[in-house]
Amino acid sequence: MSVILVTNTVECEVGANEPWPDDVKLYQPLETEQILLPDNASCLSVQAFLRMCKLKYEIVYKKNAENMSPSGRVPFVKCGAFIISELEPLTSFVAQKPKHIVLRHIGY
Repeated sequence: MSVILVTNTVECEVGANEPWPDDVKLYQPLETEQILLPDNASCLSVQAFLRMCKLKYEIVYKKNAENMSPSGRVPFVKCGAFIISELEPLTSFVAQKPKHIVLRHIGY
């Protein structure tokens, strides 16, 4: 478990200065057949955060989304060469980007 957290932290720091790519994918389980209530709340939180930041992304529904995630939890985002799972590491990843990159997307 600690290896996953260290990996996520390193990925956040390394990828922080890169611009937000146009081909970001948000992976989550199938909504109608498979998703559990806590997972659904996490997925909606990530979607809301990305929308508030006006960052482009595409939702990809997969039956095995949990198995694809580096932490085994959903949702996870593929952002360029980086895979970030769960809300907290994703918000840290976005927050470490230069202000002009994030602010440009939210209209400042």
